[in-house]
Amino acid sequence: MTPTRNSPQIAIGIAGAMGCYITILAAASILLGLWIDSLLGNERRIATLICVLAGIPINLFSAVWLTLRLIARAFPQAAPTSKRAEEPPEEPN
Repeated sequence: MTPTRNSPQIAIGIAGAMGCYITILAAASILLGLWIDSLLGNERRIATLICVLAGIPINLFSAVWLTLRLIARAFPQAAPTSKRAEEPPEEPN
């Protein structure tokens, strides 16, 4: 069964994909910060805090960008048609 335009399956799929995407990016920023802290020998986890704080706007911007791309792919816009092309030509009197 192919989902239609009003099908909730498309919305659930996009929401699920975005939830996974945001979770992966958040985990990646934490792991990157922990790795940098272990390289530098920081016990206070300063690099982790910096990576998490820097990851918040990056995560939000990329999530909005990807959501817009997924919505555009799921619901392609129809080409606008001019009304004049549909009307028959007027007959002279």
